[in-house]
Amino acid sequence: MNVIALVFAANAQHVDVVGPMLKAIGPFLVLAAIIKIVTLFMPATNKRRHRNVKAESMHKASSNRNLIPCPDCKGLISPKARVCPHCGAPVDANYVREFEEQRNKIRREERESKFFAKIITMGFFGTCLFVGAIASKTIPCRGVCVFIGFVLIALSVIRIYCHFNKGRMGECLVAARLRKGLPEGEYEILNNIYLPIDDGATTQIDHVVVSRFGVFVVETKNYSGWIFADASSSVWTQTIYQVKNTFQNPIRQNYRHVCAIADNLGIPKEYIRSVVAFTGDCEFKTPMPDGVVYSRKLVDYIKSFTTPILNDRVKEEILAALREWDASVTPAQRAAHVDNLRRRH
Repeated sequence: MNVIALVFAANAQHVDVVGPMLKAIGPFLVLAAIIKIVTLFMPATNKRRHRNVKAESMHKASSNRNLIPCPDCKGLISPKARVCPHCGAPVDANYVREFEEQRNKIRREERESKFFAKIITMGFFGTCLFVGAIASKTIPCRGVCVFIGFVLIALSVIRIYCHFNKGRMGECLVAARLRKGLPEGEYEILNNIYLPIDDGATTQIDHVVVSRFGVFVVETKNYSGWIFADASSSVWTQTIYQVKNTFQNPIRQNYRHVCAIADNLGIPKEYIRSVVAFTGDCEFKTPMPDGVVYSRKLVDYIKSFTTPILNDRVKEEILAALREWDASVTPAQRAAHVDNLRRRH
């Protein structure tokens, strides 16, 4: 009992010490947080002005961002060159591709590092502002400081969550658009369903819309930047600030989903329509292939099909079969499917 009493006494003494300490340093926390938060958003503007003032001197450095070193003399050459203009050495296409992939990887890591550094800094000083304003009762605009600190903490958490769940956020956005834009009863919507395929594995489908006008299989992609697409190519290209990334052709990816539904239901593929919906602030720099739309135009695209090809009985049978197959996939199979995707990507 004496030991317990001593512990409680120590805790009480600790609280008595921490309380006055927080009150004492509260104003300093608030001041430091305000200064840092204000300056946190200044460097980008300053850098832009700095680049505008010295645009001529920076032109050469910026133009060299897409050049590559010669594998022999290390002089800078164009990635399209097949012979080095400096030493005449041949330039292998595989060398160019590997170098650009490595450079794009480094640029992505730098961009990720800057993003997290800014978010963590904002969250840390937002916490300082929040705690300092709560602890000190003498600072002016105390309520405003508490509110701003809370908002910065919330924004940091939300941005980190959205960064790691971009795909899921895009799927939720598309699901909301479908639910709001398509008349209930005429269109039945299934989101995030799993279907078994022939080899014993499973395939995950973002959205399936079943109607008298066909079965719409919707694949959601959440991308930013410029998109260069070719329906016949195996990969498409995303460009953000001169950094190029390739990703699997979503039309081919969605064709596997179409085949899975057709095989499971035993209906012709002509009754199933493949749709790829892009969310985010991406912009296509090439003509969009058939069946590829921006998410904001997805509902209008589905409604553009007005010729009935399924009667109500077949429509209900398809819905029941899809729900039954989705329910037959065990949690272990779903987890295995997610693990396989993570290993591949």
